[in-house]
Amino acid sequence: MGILMLMLWLVCRPGPDESFLQAVRTLSGVTDLEELDETEMERYTVLAAHPLPVNRTPRSRFLASGILSPYQVASLLDYRERNGDILSFAELARVDGFDEETACALRPFFSLEPSLPPGSIPEKTKSRQEMTVRTAFVRKGDPEADGQGWQYGLKYRYVRGDRWQVSFAGRNSYGERFFPPSEHTFSAVRYGERWLGKVVLGHFNARFGQGLSEWTGFRLSSLSSVSAFSLKPNLITPAFSYSGAGCYRGAAADFRLGKTVLSAYATLPENESFRVGANLSRFGRYGQAGTTATAEWNQGQLKEATVSLDGRYHFRGVDLFGETAVRLLQKAAAVRAGSRFRIGEGVEAAFLARALPTGYTGKKNGEYALSAGLDLSSGPYVTRSGQTGFGASVQRHKVSLTLDAAALPKPLSEPGLKQLKILASWQFQASPNWSWTLRLSERLGNGTDGNRTDIRLDAQREDGPWMLRFRANGVIAASFGALAYAEGGYRTEDGWVYVRATLFRADDWKDRIYCYERDAPGNFNVPARYGRGVSLSAVGALKTRKAGRWYLRLAWTGYAKATEKPGKAELKLQWMKNL
Repeated sequence: MGILMLMLWLVCRPGPDESFLQAVRTLSGVTDLEELDETEMERYTVLAAHPLPVNRTPRSRFLASGILSPYQVASLLDYRERNGDILSFAELARVDGFDEETACALRPFFSLEPSLPPGSIPEKTKSRQEMTVRTAFVRKGDPEADGQGWQYGLKYRYVRGDRWQVSFAGRNSYGERFFPPSEHTFSAVRYGERWLGKVVLGHFNARFGQGLSEWTGFRLSSLSSVSAFSLKPNLITPAFSYSGAGCYRGAAADFRLGKTVLSAYATLPENESFRVGANLSRFGRYGQAGTTATAEWNQGQLKEATVSLDGRYHFRGVDLFGETAVRLLQKAAAVRAGSRFRIGEGVEAAFLARALPTGYTGKKNGEYALSAGLDLSSGPYVTRSGQTGFGASVQRHKVSLTLDAAALPKPLSEPGLKQLKILASWQFQASPNWSWTLRLSERLGNGTDGNRTDIRLDAQREDGPWMLRFRANGVIAASFGALAYAEGGYRTEDGWVYVRATLFRADDWKDRIYCYERDAPGNFNVPARYGRGVSLSAVGALKTRKAGRWYLRLAWTGYAKATEKPGKAELKLQWMKNL
């Protein structure tokens, strides 16, 4: 009771409510947050803290945010040029490349200020600074266990109008000193005018085409919805995460001439290896076309050289996309191509084919696959509790089904692998207050991972500032795993608090269950529940005018004696402030 009273006292600021989390799901193309990673959630958190003014943001900033595809950016800029300011998200939904669901999902990340506000200070003279400091203490039942002690993290960013940005983020591992941090990212960005898009020094991501030749950072490992079938390349983007997982360190830039963009990068030598790459893309109102070339040297020898062609065409609801790439030294080619289209009102489908020979991937197995997906919305519209205006109403039923059949051939001396993945979900808005989600994931294959069945039911009730959520999750793989939790939250325009209790049982590692848990902004917490135990957590926030925003998380996990695993207790404190 003492913890609950403390958390209620901390209620002061809107937190990661369901509308924000649903927006992340929609824009990322996932049905569940467990499919994301830490850097992806950090990116959305940063964008939500400083929404992009949709009527004033230039092309380079849209692309750098990574929230829109280059085609969407080109279509949006074309619409602004022909029609002037976008005055509502309902109008944004009518722009080519957008729809009502996408426009609703962009609300936490876009603002609608006019292009030339009367009496405003020019954007280039404004500047802002923001800082985040966090500390956490974890103690396990076994004092000799690794991964316990103090952990520290720091983020700082300086933005000068729409021209300069300098950022640093770093953290240590538990029990280590903070400086120098064991993980970090740093970037300095200069956004240009006319022909210069931007120059990035430090850590950055490079994402071109459909990911065959170059794609750093997060990428979906499964096709969980129709929107996940095609990737959204965002060219060169600065990295701003604690870990910097998967990004490059070096120099990058992009240049534009009308609707043509040239991107290039070079990494700093690391472990006697460095990499260079370039992409030339042409963006139009109805699509894009591009070519990419990359090369990597190790110990002075050329180890890899890849060239690719990619394209995307969107017209009257039909989206065609694809990329073909060749690795010159290996003399191997790969293809990824598909289509996404509307069949009728509320029905959207997608197909995808990919061929990645062993010579191209460099792995023991190649991959040849066909995939299909279907999204269906039907039934009367239901206005969700506490919401008004555009996007407040949703159709009662939303069904998503994807199939992914893959053959992974091995050398002739070994048997090949075959795998079929099926994912089906049904979202049911039973009333303005109650919503239900049933999700079934099935994996059938003859590999070492074997078959796996995962079925989950979520129920949520929202009643004004109060929220209740329940989950029951079962997994059949090596044997049987189960997880259930109950969560209660209180949220107003001034604040939020969430308390959760979780029970789990998974005696075999193959039966483990991943479960997203709420945390302070910029933290992504998806523990793998394994063993037999119980977990309790509480998260809250406090906002002050002068002292910034404070977040507190308390969590405890205990295990049954039969599991022979040490318990774990966590205390996390985070401070954020615009300086």
